Amino acid sequence: MIISWVTTLEPGSRTVLYGTSKHNLNRSAKGKLTRYKFYNYTSGYIHHCTIKKLKFDTKYYYAVGTEETMRKFWFTTPPKSGPDVPYTFGLIGDLGQSFDSNVTLAHYESNSKAQAVLFVGDLTYADNYPYHDNVRWDTWGRFVERNLAYQPWIWTAGNHDIDFAPELGETKPFKPYSQRYPTPYKASGSTAPYWYSFKRASAYVIVLASYSAYGKHTPQYTWLRAEFPKVNRSETPWLIVLMHAPWYNSYYYHYMEGESMRVLYEPWFVKYKVDLVFAGHVHAYERTVSGQTTLSSSNHQSRVLRSSAQSNTPILMRNLICYSLVAA
Repeated sequence: MIISWVTTLEPGSRTVLYGTSKHNLNRSAKGKLTRYKFYNYTSGYIHHCTIKKLKFDTKYYYAVGTEETMRKFWFTTPPKSGPDVPYTFGLIGDLGQSFDSNVTLAHYESNSKAQAVLFVGDLTYADNYPYHDNVRWDTWGRFVERNLAYQPWIWTAGNHDIDFAPELGETKPFKPYSQRYPTPYKASGSTAPYWYSFKRASAYVIVLASYSAYGKHTPQYTWLRAEFPKVNRSETPWLIVLMHAPWYNSYYYHYMEGESMRVLYEPWFVKYKVDLVFAGHVHAYERTVSGQTTLSSSNHQSRVLRSSAQSNTPILMRNLICYSLVAA
């Protein structure tokens, strides 16, 4: 489990106290500290601490900070992997930090069975503001803390997380994102934090990077080619892939942006029988269906658009104003 937090005025303690009783945090782990600059912004002190050798399916309490600045939270570790082990993921993407963002997060939180979030990219939308206003990375962290401090979120990088701004002298892609939100990529043999895999209960989840090189013989291509044969369907029968840019999309905005990746990787998806692919990026709702179709708009009113026993036609709500999509 990776625990991350930010201190503003001074580094403070890098130690996480934890234990299975909230009254007895009898174990500790020491983390690492980093800071970064982006144009005219300097981050606070960003801490990352990895806690290892935790028991499966166990509730742990933990604390960061010291004395009057100490804050306490808790999390529950996932169950041991197995073909019949249930687990409930939430799906969130393109969240931002608006009124609708709050509605989306509250909707996820209302599901008492939810155990972790599969986040399909575009966190803060700081790049939509002058000079890629990195203060919005701080405010977004405060916004999602109410859930993120208690449940693991699985990160996928989106286009609004690139923050490539040569006009500002910022030429390192994903600088704020990679400094703040680490991933366990080394555990799956990946060479970069933007593509990786993990097992969770009865699912094997692969995260791909739509905005990192993915052509033939690139590190991501080579890694994915070797990754698919590792999936043991007798242990993890569900094979899930996350990415930001969808491969299929009939909406005019972002139309066919994922096509080149699809051409390269889709034969592998078919060969290895990927069960589910989750993506974000397109701020509209679309699906192929057989039977009655119900779409939900951003004001939480649902309506039946079409009923047809044989219909497989994509149905698109073109006027949906939405900064986040969720299925929990």
